[in-house]
Amino acid sequence: MKVLIVISLVTSLLWSNTEKKTTRKAVALSLMVPGLGELYMGEKSDALRAFVIEGGIILTYFGFNKYADILRNDYIKYANQHAGAMTNLDEDYYNTVEWYSSRESYNINVREEARRLFPDDRVKQLDYIEDNEILPERDWEWQKDNWQIFRNLRRGERKALSNASYCIGANILNRIISAVISSRIGKEKKLNIFLDPQPIGIKLSYKF
Repeated sequence: MKVLIVISLVTSLLWSNTEKKTTRKAVALSLMVPGLGELYMGEKSDALRAFVIEGGIILTYFGFNKYADILRNDYIKYANQHAGAMTNLDEDYYNTVEWYSSRESYNINVREEARRLFPDDRVKQLDYIEDNEILPERDWEWQKDNWQIFRNLRRGERKALSNASYCIGANILNRIISAVISSRIGKEKKLNIFLDPQPIGIKLSYKF
């Protein structure tokens, strides 16, 4: 429903024959979808360039996320096959599997941490250990070479997700650039003319 409302509003802005072209509308359209503002002002080449860039950014974003998913599935299977780690657990578990060679080495660290935090209180030490130790059914143990391969896969996933986050920034930047171009086009046209749409064979209308 929201998508249909946005399409209706955009269509009315682009093809209305009673509204005067304004910089404000052009900028608003560009901020919604890069290229719409340029198209609204009649600059098809600028609009096409913005559309292509936006499409490339979106495809790249989904591509990096898909690649991250592939790497995640790979390292989970690898950890299960080469270290006996469990599958289908949360991110905290695989973080621990990445940084500790075995469940026992992690639990030793937990016991040391309990003694450091509560040096004179054995009860609190035991409570801390109980809350943080990993149970035997979630056991794992790495051999050095296999462990490094797993860690490399994990780093690859983080890098892919980081690259995907850069696409969000590029997406915002593309909107800003499109809005600036739309504003410049509006000023060059002096904004004192009315929109003269060319029929495309279908007329869209809506009522509230």
